[in-house]
Amino acid sequence: MSADYLQNLNDAVEQIVRQKTFSEIIHGLKEELSHSEDPFVWSVIDLRPVNGSLPEKIKTGWVFALKMGIRDGQAHWNCSM
Repeated sequence: MSADYLQNLNDAVEQIVRQKTFSEIIHGLKEELSHSEDPFVWSVIDLRPVNGSLPEKIKTGWVFALKMGIRDGQAHWNCSM
């Protein structure tokens, strides 16, 4: 993995977190998490605004909100820890 590849990923993440819609998603996830018995909640992120900044292979983006104090690495269905 090249430094340019990692820089492109970093630039894309910076663009995503500056978006108003991202802040709204985070706020909604925090609210949902506070009422959920699950250890985490998640949402899909719209990558169209940063599509040119992402490597071609990246097609989807997700953001997860985790409850504090959860130590079970198997809490997520896709976890291999």
